[in-house]
Amino acid sequence: MAAHTRTQSEDSIFGPEHETKWVNAVNEDPEFQLASRWTDVEFEIRSGEETRTFKITGGRLDRTDRSDSDRVIVLEGTQSAWSDFLAPVPLPKNHHILAMDRHRSDFSIADGRHWFIQNLRVMDLALQLLRPSAPVKGRES
Repeated sequence: MAAHTRTQSEDSIFGPEHETKWVNAVNEDPEFQLASRWTDVEFEIRSGEETRTFKITGGRLDRTDRSDSDRVIVLEGTQSAWSDFLAPVPLPKNHHILAMDRHRSDFSIADGRHWFIQNLRVMDLALQLLRPSAPVKGRES
C-alpha cells in the first residue's frame, strides 16, 4: 500500500477555490457591507505553516500583504481547530472565535485582541461567512 502524502490543499483551511468564494460572499453580503462601511482592520488567519492576511476597509474584504501596523488581529489555530470552527453546525465552544479562544488550547487570538473586540460585529460577520462553503474533510454532509 502506497503511503499517502498530504498536499498543500489538505493542510489548508482554504480549498483551491474556497478563498475566492469566501471573499466574494463577504463582499456581496448586504449586512456585512452596512456594518463594515466605516471599518478599517487587518487580520491574519494562521493554521500551521499557512498564513493568510486580509483587510476590511470601506465595506470590502480583500486579501493583502501584512503591513507594518501594530493593529493587526492574528487568529491562530491548528488545522483541527479551524476544521471544528468551519463545521456546518459547529459543536459548542467551536461556534465563535471568542469561545474557541477561551476553551481550546489549540486556538488563540494571538495578537490584536483589543482590535478584534472593537470590530467584533464585522469580524464575526466575515468569519461566519467562511463557514458555509468551507471544505470540511472527514465529515459527511
